[in-house]
Amino acid sequence: MKTSQDFQKISAGISLFILALGFSSIGLMSLIHQPLSDDSLAFSGLSSAIGGWASIAVASVFIFAALLHVRRHSWLTA
Repeated sequence: MKTSQDFQKISAGISLFILALGFSSIGLMSLIHQPLSDDSLAFSGLSSAIGGWASIAVASVFIFAALLHVRRHSWLTA
């Protein structure tokens, strides 16, 4: 019984770190990417920057949650 609970704790921590990594990479790609169309270049650049920073903000929330999870369920301090 204890091993399934340990597995759930480990998989939850790994999932939080993977979500943080994914959102931060999407945010960085949105910030680095240059808009392709010449139609609405200013609007496209602005929406890309807003989306990129929002994605990085979500990533910071996930990394904070992952660090809290690791700190709360740490097998090193037990």
